[in-house]
Amino acid sequence: MADVRGAEQEIDLRGYVERVVARWWIVAICVIAAVALSYALSGTEDRKLTRAAATVFLGQPVTPNGALVPNPLSANPLYAAALARQPAYQGPAAEAAGLAPDALKGHVSVELISTAVGTKGTAVPLVQVIVQGPFTPAQSADAANALSAAIVAEANRYTDAKRDDAVAARDTLAARQPAPLALVAIGAGETPLREVDRLDATAARRRLQRSMVRWLMPFGFLAGLTFTQITDLHTFDFAGPWGQPLIGGLLGMGSGFLGSFAAAASVGSEEDDRIRSLRNRLQEGCWLLLIEPAAGSEVPWSVLQQARPKAVVRLGEG
Repeated sequence: MADVRGAEQEIDLRGYVERVVARWWIVAICVIAAVALSYALSGTEDRKLTRAAATVFLGQPVTPNGALVPNPLSANPLYAAALARQPAYQGPAAEAAGLAPDALKGHVSVELISTAVGTKGTAVPLVQVIVQGPFTPAQSADAANALSAAIVAEANRYTDAKRDDAVAARDTLAARQPAPLALVAIGAGETPLREVDRLDATAARRRLQRSMVRWLMPFGFLAGLTFTQITDLHTFDFAGPWGQPLIGGLLGMGSGFLGSFAAAASVGSEEDDRIRSLRNRLQEGCWLLLIEPAAGSEVPWSVLQQARPKAVVRLGEG
């Protein structure tokens, strides 16, 4: 037997090439499938690491008298976490983000990020609602925002009930005869404060300026006329003996007009303090019901008491 271990052997690839060419459609299918799979995997990879967090201030509840509520449930981070994991809240949030109703299951968490100091010096938790999963960045953000809004709405049921009381009182008063001259519910979801001229500090200063200008301008005219006559100044000799005091009076009237603005800006009143307190209550989340009874009629106290107001503030002298 011949020894062929050291001999060179030729490898003929022609047969393999002919087989591949004969079945070219198999190669084409494999290439297309590989490209499609690579595209799908790259898209899935982009969706794996999305994370969105929404910061939520849980609030600082107070009693109708303004005292702090000790250890409120709505300000507990565990309360927010329990709500965020409920299917009743995750389902609408998922639909708002364009996901399946159960897509957020196992992808939501709530973390305490700090303890903020409230308006009355108490510690109020600040939490983050986190959504992390195989979603697009926009879907994660929309889901986190929707869950946060649902938590805030659930934690503010009391304030919503107080708004309903104010609106019910407004509707009851509007149906009375004679009808009030003014009846406005002010607060979130109702008439904005900037649209209520009666509680606008700038408008109040304007009204004061208009009332003061009625007597400051005539007084300034007489003062300027008198000053020109009793002094020995001849600043406006060119105007003659009649024109010179007239010009002095006009200058005095102009000074009175300008003085009305300075006086209106510097003079305060008890009503200004009351309006300021009402605006502060509105910033705390309260609702205001502004009522001006018809001439000759009394304030319907029985209807107002049904709304259980925190305070009743009288504006003006009436």
